[in-house]
Amino acid sequence: MAVETYKNETELVAWKTVVDTLESMRSAWRFQENARQRALETFQRDLVSAKAHEIGWTFDDFDSAIIQRLKALLFSAAASSNDQKAVDEAHRMFLAFKRGNAAAAHANLQLAVFKTVLSTPSSDQRSDFQFIWQTYLETKDADLKRTALTALGATRHPRLIEFTLDRVLSKDVPMAEMHLPLTTLVGSNVGVVAAWHWMERGWEQIFEKVRAGGGLGYEMGRIVQLCVSGTSELDVVERMQRFFEDKDTGSFSSGLAQGLDEAKVKAKWVQSAREDADRWLREAGYLVG
Repeated sequence: MAVETYKNETELVAWKTVVDTLESMRSAWRFQENARQRALETFQRDLVSAKAHEIGWTFDDFDSAIIQRLKALLFSAAASSNDQKAVDEAHRMFLAFKRGNAAAAHANLQLAVFKTVLSTPSSDQRSDFQFIWQTYLETKDADLKRTALTALGATRHPRLIEFTLDRVLSKDVPMAEMHLPLTTLVGSNVGVVAAWHWMERGWEQIFEKVRAGGGLGYEMGRIVQLCVSGTSELDVVERMQRFFEDKDTGSFSSGLAQGLDEAKVKAKWVQSAREDADRWLREAGYLVG
């Protein structure tokens, strides 16, 4: 009954709360069995798709700022839960954008469009990835530049993930933007694992680039927090804690502590809520078996 009520919700604040909660659940359950992940994805899709289709994703001059934000939020939530109509539309917009129609993907939708294209399997994924990377290198539009770099982390392809993380440490990416692709990379289980392995293997290089750029406080804390907060497995958290035991963490201790706390909270939440969540998902028809 509550789900049906939310389907008819019209307020941005309410939908933002719903989507954030769903994304938090999917993040916490990311390392659980595929059946649970699919169940939560389907639940999100059932909840947001109808309203996303109803309100649409075209932007008119008379749309208020709130309506624009609501359209962008629902389109992104629908696409990230594999709503086929939203996914197809993202690919259509991207293809037009790639062919030179800069207005094909509205600025409010560009990140969702780029992320969707890179996170859904496609024979064109490598060329699409390269196009987005070149867009980052060549565009003079500061907002598009940040969007392109952020979107690169959405890929699930191991070699493209490796390329992205290598570029983060290159001269192509300024120290102050190193965190951008990490924010999307940790949106998938393969990305969470890759980000942590990157930090383990390249700690000295990461630390030196941030130190040289004068970012050992806030920026280093942000990078560390992103790389450690993605997991929801306590044994991995313990491994992370051991890794930092012999490191001088004074300049980024807050980010490290917050990241580890986030991971622990998710891990304990999964342990304590698994049975209740499974029961509800089964009763609602999302989880079978």
